[in-house]
Amino acid sequence: MNAPVKPPANPKQIYGEKKPPLAYIPMSAQLAELEAFFDGQLKYGPHNWRQNPIEAMTYVEAAMRHLQLWKVGEEITRDTLVSNLGAVRACCGILIDSSLHGTLIDNRPKSQFEADLLYAGEEWVSRLKAVHQERLKNR
Repeated sequence: MNAPVKPPANPKQIYGEKKPPLAYIPMSAQLAELEAFFDGQLKYGPHNWRQNPIEAMTYVEAAMRHLQLWKVGEEITRDTLVSNLGAVRACCGILIDSSLHGTLIDNRPKSQFEADLLYAGEEWVSRLKAVHQERLKNR
């Protein structure tokens, strides 16, 4: 019995498989981010962060405000009715893009000590979970 003959691979497919698979980013997330970028473009002009240097903390603070608003139940901004999560993504996109274009003023309050504290927290989370699991067993 002969094995089935595999058709030759499509050359476009072979070439395309070498490229980043952008389709993995959900369209819903892309559109929420795009809505926030479009809102910003109408307010400030397109790609304004590429023409004028921006401070990192301005966008960190904005992203944190939008995330906190979403966390407490506000899906959309009150002024332009844009998705708060889309605005978070847009803030992060601007930080990434401005860094690549050399227009990011890095004014983050960097602290290796604080970063290490966050990772060290994994130990006490694990320890406390084990303590409480043991308490439950002994009830």
